This record gives sequence, structure tokens and C-alpha cells, in this order.
Amino acid sequence: MELPIAFKVKELSQILDISMPAVSNRLKNFNGALVKSEKNRTVGIPRETTAKILEENGLGYFYRKNVFLAHTIVGGSSKTSFTWSIFNGFVRMSSKKNPTIIISTDSQGSIDDIALSKILSPDEQKVLADYFGGNATLSDILIPLNRDENLWIIPSNLNNVFLDKCVGTPQKMKTEALRLLTEIYKHFPGTNPSIFIDTMPALSASTGSFILAMGQLMREFGKDEFNPVVCIPLRSDSTSLKGCEIAFEEMQTVLDTFGVKECPRVKIFLANYDKRLSLSSEILKGLFSHPVLKDYVADSVIRTSSEVPKASYQHKSIYHDRLFPVSEDYTELLLEVLGYEKQGANA
Repeated sequence: MELPIAFKVKELSQILDISMPAVSNRLKNFNGALVKSEKNRTVGIPRETTAKILEENGLGYFYRKNVFLAHTIVGGSSKTSFTWSIFNGFVRMSSKKNPTIIISTDSQGSIDDIALSKILSPDEQKVLADYFGGNATLSDILIPLNRDENLWIIPSNLNNVFLDKCVGTPQKMKTEALRLLTEIYKHFPGTNPSIFIDTMPALSASTGSFILAMGQLMREFGKDEFNPVVCIPLRSDSTSLKGCEIAFEEMQTVLDTFGVKECPRVKIFLANYDKRLSLSSEILKGLFSHPVLKDYVADSVIRTSSEVPKASYQHKSIYHDRLFPVSEDYTELLLEVLGYEKQGANA
């Protein structure tokens, strides 16, 4: 996997809430690698340097054990685009000392096609259904996207059409995703993995199993160690809004049914937002007036952009080659799911 472009001084200035000149002065005396222009100007800040600066300025909580699960029951809601975009956005600001992992559960393997430039066949690659079914180990299903940068994927293929059968009993539903996440933590001891889960667009037992696991792990880890977030993207139509209601209610039902009182944070956001279309505004109004969902609406929206499908077609992200307005949207949303609060920094 090709790495996304390095962080920019402007981006770091916005996160640290200090001026660009103050950031530039800080970088002059900073012991870390920088990308320089021919005129010796800083034009990029590599991921290791960015992570070190953020940690030194009180933003080390970005690097907890993050689990971001994209959940929707309506297709075409930009669930995969969201997962791939914030994965790459996070890579730009995180150290390779902590693994960054995609888990793909959708049998269509959309994110696999982007990340690996192909969908691996059932004959050549074990997937989550094999693991949940007891026919594969974690080492069988976890493969590198970029081993040197500690980037990984648990890919998907058509065998995952059987995934829900593998967690078809209440016991399996409660234990299998928990077993997977726990084994990942054991596989990378002494680190804080960040895990990005791209689920199938349906009410599925496997998605419910992951949500249960996130709630169960909240009992084991405190909020300073563990950051589980269920992210629900919406299209700009009434069907997607209704689907969001169902997805949210089902999440609550699953947790209640299994007696898990701890609930992951929820962020609901509008993807493909187009301010020229009245329907986009109507959906936002519907969210902010909803008696339950209004408390979970993200501050960020994702503007519609042709750059997202274009980048996916090229097996890249909106953080490769150069940044676009939609890149800024995804960065803001990423910061929000990381729990970012602007507080100023040490100049």
C-alpha cells in the first residue's frame, strides 16, 4: 500500500490551535524528520513526526485502542468510502509503533478491491467466516497492507456470505468478535491497535457481534485506554434516515438483549452533502429534530465530491497525491471520532 501524503503545516496549526508561524518555529527546533522543498521550506510532516508533536501537545489520546465500526442497513451510504478515508487520514497522523488494521466483513469485498487492488478468492485467502467457523487462525486471516508501516487488513471475499451462520447462536454472537479483538491485542502486545471495521449493509449477526464486543471491552478498558465508536453514514434521502433509525435501535436492542450496559459512542453523519439540494438540508433538519438521534449527530458533514470515487478507482484515497475540500471534511470527522477537543497547544 502506498502511503498517503505527509501532514501539512496548516493542518497541524489547525489541530494545535496555534498560528502557522508558531508551528514553523516549533518545527525548526524539533528533533524529527520533515519533508523539505528545494528552498528548504517545510512542505510535509511525516507520520512519526506528526504523532510525536501531537502526543507532546496533549493529544496522545488519539492513540488509544480505537475501534471505529461503520454501520448502515442502506446501500450507497458511503460506508466503505468513510472507512477507507478515515483509515488513511489516521495513518497520516499516527506512529507505526501502533498497528492500524482494517477488518472487512462485507462479502462483496469493496474495500479489499481498493486497498489490495483485487479481491482475493476463497481458494487463496481465509477470511473472517473461516475464523469464526474455527477453520482459520488470526495469522491465517491477517495480512499486511504495508508491513514496514504496520498497516494490516483482514480481507473479505464471497466466503463471508456465510459469516452470519458462523455467529448464528447467541453464544457465538456474544463471543466471536470479542475473541477476534482480544486476539488482535495479544498479537500486538504492548501496543494500541486502531481498528477500522467495514460491515455489510444489513442488520447482521456479525455486526451485532462486533458491537457487543465493543461494549464488553469497555468493561475491561477505561475511556483513557479504549475508544469504541459506531459510525452511521446517511445518504440524502428519507430511506437512509429511516435506515439510520433502524440501525440505531437495533444496536440498542442487541446490547440490551445481552445485558451489556456499556454502549459505544455513536456518530451519525451526512455523507455526499450537497448544499444546492434542498433534500440535503431537509435530512439534516430531520436529524436535528429527531427525539433520539439528535444527540448523536456529528458536527461534521461530508460534501459530495467526484474525487472520492475517482481515488477509489485508482486504488488510492482522498489523501493521496494532494488534498481536496472533501479531505478536510474527512479529517474533521476523523478528529471528532478520535474525541478531539480544541484546547490550544504548547507553542
